[in-house]
Order: sequence, then C-alpha cells, then structure tokens
Amino acid sequence: MSRDDAWSDVQSKFSSLGKSFKKHYDETEESPSSDEVKQAWDTVTDGLERLFGSVGDAIRDDEVKVQAKEAVGSVVDALSATFSELGVELKRAAGKVRPADTPAPEEAMEEVVEAAGEPVEVTPTDLDQGTEEALGELRRDIGEDTSDFD
Repeated sequence: MSRDDAWSDVQSKFSSLGKSFKKHYDETEESPSSDEVKQAWDTVTDGLERLFGSVGDAIRDDEVKVQAKEAVGSVVDALSATFSELGVELKRAAGKVRPADTPAPEEAMEEVVEAAGEPVEVTPTDLDQGTEEALGELRRDIGEDTSDFD
C-alpha cells in the first residue's frame, strides 16, 4: 500500500467512525435545551480562557521553559531510540543483521583463539591422519571390522 493510499484509508476510517458517533448521538431520545447548550458553552469558554491564560503565564516562566525543553528532548530521545530499534528489527527480519546475542565474527574468533590457546596450523594431511586415527579408535571401541568403510 502506498503512503497516499494508507493516509486515504486513515481518512476514510475516521470519517466512518465520526458518522457512527453522530448516528448514535442523533438517536438519543433527549436533547439538551438551547439554554443548557448556552450554559455549557459558556462554561467551556470560561475554562478555555483560564487554561490559555495560565499557559501564557507558564510560557514566560524560565523554569517552565527549561522543563519544556527537557520534556521535548526526552520525546525526541524516545522517538530516536524507538526508530533505531525498529530499524534493527526490520534489518533482522530481512536477514541483514545477526541476533543481538550472537557475537560479531571478530569477537567469535577471539573467543576461539582464547579458548584454544596458541593458534595451530592444520594441513589437509593432518586432517586425513586425524580421521584415520578416529576411525581406528572407533574400530577398537566397537570391536568390529570396519575396513569395508575405508
């Protein structure tokens, strides 16, 4: 779905939701009188005037400015962390990132070298000899002739 189609879908869904709310409101049996509506409107208007007046006073307060800056900064940090994690998860889902608990190849190699001690060079001949020795041990352990497998 394209971005435009996605936003068109959002608009359509909210429009439908609004119509449903209106339908339910219109179906209520008792509607308020015009005096009740005016009184409610006056109450809302008074409340908004007080709210905006206090917001205006708060904006001029230096302490509030610092708090607002910190609050906005924390939102930016949270969004940044969220999108960063989302990016990693999307890359992981696409197979481009290893799981977080899997060490990087360099780290894994360092762990192997640490566990093994000094690096040892192994040649193909060494591998063949090691295989022969292992087969010989296996033959002895099971007490059977396994020469047919050579």
